[in-house]
Amino acid sequence: MKLKLFLCTLFAIGVFPLSAGLQLVQVVPGNNSQNVLITSKIVLVFSEDVVLGEGTCQLNGVTMQPTSVVSKYATFVPSGLEYSTPYTFQIAADAFRSKSGGQSFAGQEIAFVTEEAPKPQPKVYDAVVSADGSGQYASVQSAIDAAPTGRTTPWLIFIKKGRYNEHIVVPESKPHIHLIGQDRDETVIHLSLNVGAAPTDGSNPAYWASSVHNPSSPVYGKDGSMVNVYASDFYADNLTFDNDWGVQSQAGPQALAMRSNADRAIFYRCNFRSYQDTWMTPTSSDKYRHYVKNCFIEGAVDYIYAGGECYFDSCHINTVRNSGGYIVAPSHSREAKYGYVFMNCTLDAPSQTYVYLGRPWHNNPKTSFINTRLTKNLNIYPTGWIQTMGGLPDIFAEYNTRNYLGDTVDLSKRNNYYYVIDRATGLKTGECYAKHIHTAEEAAERTVRNVLSGSDHWMPDVLTQLLDAPIVQSNGAGLLSWEADPYAISYAIFSNDQVIGFTTEPQYTVGQDGLFYVKAINASGSMSMPSNTVDSRVVHLADPNVETMQCQYVSGNIQLSNLLPNTQVHLFNAQGSLLYSNKLSGDASIATQQTGCLLLQMVQGGKRITHKVIAE
Repeated sequence: MKLKLFLCTLFAIGVFPLSAGLQLVQVVPGNNSQNVLITSKIVLVFSEDVVLGEGTCQLNGVTMQPTSVVSKYATFVPSGLEYSTPYTFQIAADAFRSKSGGQSFAGQEIAFVTEEAPKPQPKVYDAVVSADGSGQYASVQSAIDAAPTGRTTPWLIFIKKGRYNEHIVVPESKPHIHLIGQDRDETVIHLSLNVGAAPTDGSNPAYWASSVHNPSSPVYGKDGSMVNVYASDFYADNLTFDNDWGVQSQAGPQALAMRSNADRAIFYRCNFRSYQDTWMTPTSSDKYRHYVKNCFIEGAVDYIYAGGECYFDSCHINTVRNSGGYIVAPSHSREAKYGYVFMNCTLDAPSQTYVYLGRPWHNNPKTSFINTRLTKNLNIYPTGWIQTMGGLPDIFAEYNTRNYLGDTVDLSKRNNYYYVIDRATGLKTGECYAKHIHTAEEAAERTVRNVLSGSDHWMPDVLTQLLDAPIVQSNGAGLLSWEADPYAISYAIFSNDQVIGFTTEPQYTVGQDGLFYVKAINASGSMSMPSNTVDSRVVHLADPNVETMQCQYVSGNIQLSNLLPNTQVHLFNAQGSLLYSNKLSGDASIATQQTGCLLLQMVQGGKRITHKVIAE
């Protein structure tokens, strides 16, 4: 009896009893474990030394390979577990074999549940920028300059709608800067800037005197982009970055809107616009990672270029040259495993054009386009990629590219041979073959977590998750309230699409009559979709203190009687939208096609009287 109880205890903590043959004697995390850290490894301990067999191991149905099999131990490192999620780790029969005798493991299933996401501390934005002077700062750069150095948590800068003509530098000493715009299309950082300057030796004077060069553009040296990010953990949301030179001239030379040379950068719901070299990604290290989600990127020539592990998730890529544009010009070293990954992106153009996906700038470029959709205006040259520039690519590949009708694009003529030419001699100095079509398995491997998580388990897709929009009520006297979200750091209150205040509490008293809505703010500073719109003068239908009044509703008319002279009457629907407003006296009727539960408000003697109305 004691032995049976002992064996049951071992099983409960993830230690499995020995029997004949190869056995699993311990697993971490233990079977049926709760609150497992999302950074956990899965470690299997067998009864004797093992080697890999023919079977597979799967985590929630996704095949995993062990990172090491040493002696009795097999270790798996998930690319990133989700919070509050049940997982099943399945070890198939013959996934492992005894090293000495070749006996196969019979298989096992282990279940566990991960920890809850940590709840953030309440806080409002650390700085507010406004072009009209209503914020703490009038420029974005001044707000960045005022931020403390060496941050280990986000410094949140909210930028109100407006146009900010600025040259921006985020120095290496200021990590965790978060720039949050009020409106993606109406919060614009812009500048007319060329990277190049006329050479001091006077060479090629015709070029530098031509309209192609912007003679009024300042020379910024290494900071030759409109925006320059050198600090890690940068975050931008709901902003437009326009290099006016490229946008307005629709010509070269280089006119960078963004240079981002740092690790763990996130760009979410942003626009990037120029013509040549719109965005220069990392150059200092190909281990630097970028997550680019739901962004619009526009240009014509090499307009996403350089290096880094960069994941473009559901972005809109817009080529503005009528023919022969190049989207990417990567320059990856061997240390980059994936390079550029474009996942579920749309390729577009303002008019009918053909483009090349890219060309190999330097070194060993890597770019994958997976589940790409083409619009009616955009076609890709059959060869797909330019064969020669300055590098020899490892991966210039696609998977499941489809045209605007949803038909699969023929990839059979895509280039897979590349070479480098010595400009002085015209001779080839190198050549290679590169992968040009991904298998379904290779495409499935290129997840956000696999590409970006790294040894620090970075989870940028979690950082960009928006909170649910609040459901707001009004008490009819200016107090707005809603249910608190445990993952909201604060809330923004809007009137007429203008921010009027922030609060960490799930309520806010407005100082004027009008229509209002609320957005919840997550730990990154990003705002949710707007709540329902409520009138501060109206008691919300959910308020239990509102009196219910049965009115006669006949043929689309609400019948009222015995109103005082000149009674102001408002009729609202359940969403708080005004349906009717007028001054009435005595017996009156209100024509409406709305049925169901409505809200009738009457103002008499300076007092508001509100009733629910059942219009049936």
